Amino acid sequence: MRIKLHDNYTIKKALMKNIVITLLFALLLMIHAIGCGPVDGPMDSQVPISRDPVHPSPLTIPLLQSINLVTLPDGNGKGNIITTTQLATVVGGGKLSLTYSYTSKVGTTVYRTATLTVPARALSKDTYITMTFDTSYVAIKFKPEGLIFNHQSSLDFTAKGLDPATLVTGLAFYYSNDNGSFELIPNLNLSVDLLKGNVYMTGGVISHFSRYGFGR
Repeated sequence: MRIKLHDNYTIKKALMKNIVITLLFALLLMIHAIGCGPVDGPMDSQVPISRDPVHPSPLTIPLLQSINLVTLPDGNGKGNIITTTQLATVVGGGKLSLTYSYTSKVGTTVYRTATLTVPARALSKDTYITMTFDTSYVAIKFKPEGLIFNHQSSLDFTAKGLDPATLVTGLAFYYSNDNGSFELIPNLNLSVDLLKGNVYMTGGVISHFSRYGFGR
């Protein structure tokens, strides 16, 4: 009887061992299958990254630090304050004009004329606008400071009798920031007569207010 009991015990033990081995083998197969399959994780939920070059927004215009505004020739009357203020309305827009001349130290006439045209619906409310010639540079200051137009205004600006050396290369029209940076103003017609020291611009884009002027 002891031998029979022992034999039964041995058989049961062997069966249990086989079952355990089979279960472990099945578990290993499951683990292997899971490991080789796709894994959900943070990377799967990410938006694919475009490899195309990043283009700046068309509204973004780089600010420049190394621009020199064209200076006015010294002369009697250079420092006079020439300014005008007009009401521009939401419905009708508005137009401001300035003209001034003085005699330089070498006897030439320095002449400036400018016209700002504000289209209808460019303003959110009726606004008094002030336009003033700069007394040091071929530039114009506008107020109220920080005014932003809903639709772009335009500026025609002519200056004559300037020093031709200040107009030689790379002349353009710029918005001047209070922090000393300059923003190139696009979409304008600009021409220079070097022999006479004259510069002509029509259609300068004015989208917000501060100081604008010729520089290089």
